Amino acid sequence: MIKTSVLIVGAGAAGLFSGSLLKSDALVVERSEIAGRKLLLTGGGRCNYTYNPNIDGSKHYHGKESFVSPSLYQMGPDGIIEYLSSLGISPSYEKDKVFPKRGNAQTLRDALLNLCNIRYNTFITSIKRDNDVFISTTDKGEEIESNYILLSTGGTSFPNTGSDGSGLHLAKTLGHCVIPPHPALSQIELSPNLKAAEGISLPIKIKIAKNVIQGDCVITKRGISGPVAENSSYLLANYNDVTISFLDFDPYSLKNEKDRCLKNALPLPERLTSSLLNGLENKRTSSLTKKELSIIREAINSSSFKARAISKGAMNNTGGVSTKEINRKTMESRIVKNLFFSGDIIDVDGDCGGFSLTFAFSSSFLAVNEIKKRMNN
Repeated sequence: MIKTSVLIVGAGAAGLFSGSLLKSDALVVERSEIAGRKLLLTGGGRCNYTYNPNIDGSKHYHGKESFVSPSLYQMGPDGIIEYLSSLGISPSYEKDKVFPKRGNAQTLRDALLNLCNIRYNTFITSIKRDNDVFISTTDKGEEIESNYILLSTGGTSFPNTGSDGSGLHLAKTLGHCVIPPHPALSQIELSPNLKAAEGISLPIKIKIAKNVIQGDCVITKRGISGPVAENSSYLLANYNDVTISFLDFDPYSLKNEKDRCLKNALPLPERLTSSLLNGLENKRTSSLTKKELSIIREAINSSSFKARAISKGAMNNTGGVSTKEINRKTMESRIVKNLFFSGDIIDVDGDCGGFSLTFAFSSSFLAVNEIKKRMNN
C-alpha cells in the first residue's frame, strides 16, 4: 500500500502546477512516461502560459464568467507571472499573450516538474472511499491511500498526450455528471471545402447561430485553421450551418469602375475568388448582370457552409465535469468530500491566447489552497 496525503491524478499543466505547490505532501501519478505532453505543444512550443493582466479574462470563458471569477481573483495572470518568475520563468509580453522570456514550453514544464513528487507509468483504474480516506487502484493492481484526491487529467482533446477522457470516467464512478465533450481550440472542417485556396491567410468573420467571431485564418485542405477557427470551434458540436464573410464589399460598385476581369477587380487572392465564384471570376465587370452581382455578394459576404470542429490536434474541449457539482471557491466536489478538480477536466473552456492554461493554473491554486488549510487544521 502506497500512502500519501494528496493524490494528484494527471501530470498535465494543472497537475504539475498543483504538485509544485504541494511538493512532498502530494504524489502526482502520470499514466505515461512523460509529464506535460500537451503543455509542451502550447503556443507552438513557445508556451503562451497566460494573458496580459490588463485584459478582463473572465469574459473569455464562454458563459462561465461567474464560475471562473473566484479562481482568477485568487490566482490570475499577475499571480501566475509572479509565481513562475520565482521559479526562474520571467515573462515576455507579446500583445495580449505572455511567454517565457528565456526558454520555451519545456523550460516552464521542467520548472514545475522539478518541484513535484511524481510517479510515471501509473494509471488509476478506480477510486473508492474507505471511511475518511480514498483507496485508488492502478492498472498494476497497486493501491494508493490518500486523504485528498485532485483530479487533473484533462478532458478528451488530445488522446495521445494523455487527455483521453479516463479522468471523466473516474469522476462518473464517483457520482459526478459529465457534460459530453467535443473539440475546442481546434481547426474547422468546411463542406464544401476550399482546398484550391489552401495556404491563403486572411481575416474573416464567421457566424454560427447568433454568434459572430472574427479574426485571422489560414485556409486548409479541409477547412480553416488559425485564431478565428480556434475561437469558434467550441460552438460546433456536430456539422452546423455557418456563414463566412471573406470580404465586406459591395460588388455593385464594380459597375461604376473601369471594365476589368472580375478576379482582378476583387481585393481577394485569385485562388480564393475562383473557389468561391465557380467560373464567374473570369467575367468582365461590365457584363455582370444583377443576378450575378447578387451571387457574388453572397459568395464573398455571406458564403454558406456546413462546419464541424476537428478532433485531431484540438488543444481543448468543451464539456467535462459539470460546474454545478463543483464549489467554485474551492474546486471541491459538492458530492464527495475531499475530492477536488482542476483544469480541463472541468466543463470550462477558454479562447485562444493563454486562457485555458490560466484556468488550469488558477483552479489548481484554489484546490491546493483549500487542501492546505484542511491539512493544517
